[in-house]
Amino acid sequence: MKYIFLTFIVFLHVSCASTNLYQQINWDANIDIDAERYSEAKKKYLIVLERARKAGDKEYVAIAQYGLGRANGYLCDFDEAANWFIKSIKERENLPDNQYAYITQNKLELARLYKAFGEFTLANELFEESIKRLDKIDILNEDPIGYVLVLEDYKSSLEGVGNSTKAALVNKTIESIYSSYPGVEPKFVAKQYSEQCL
Repeated sequence: MKYIFLTFIVFLHVSCASTNLYQQINWDANIDIDAERYSEAKKKYLIVLERARKAGDKEYVAIAQYGLGRANGYLCDFDEAANWFIKSIKERENLPDNQYAYITQNKLELARLYKAFGEFTLANELFEESIKRLDKIDILNEDPIGYVLVLEDYKSSLEGVGNSTKAALVNKTIESIYSSYPGVEPKFVAKQYSEQCL
């Protein structure tokens, strides 16, 4: 009995160490993204994905897929990036969401990718869906200028399909929020995808 208990403790320790390891690798990959080392980030996210799958960690499977979407997007591989984002969204649909709106974050990232690559209609659908979700969680009070940045992306995408009327309405909301929150900085600023990939 004592042997079984000690074996369990060792197994638990190894499992926790393994989990912490791929979480650290994911963190390192995020740092690579910020430093524009996208190929290195891609390699690390693939390691995270493999280890998360082996561990049955669906949360980190979705996180790794999201990271792979970003890395491929910054490498101008549109199809691969979109594929990973779609997978991450499907994975998130089977996980509990919370006040941070993780699935909305993934959908917004895909919307930004579509916008950068000129797929404005697809982008607008995702922006509209995501903005409704952000409104429900009262993002305006949590991060008003971060919300404005999302609206600015949406406005730009609307202009991409020539919907100047709706873009003007969104712009009025943007101006209203800026005037209501002078000097406030955004808590989150999305890293945009380069339109020079086209």
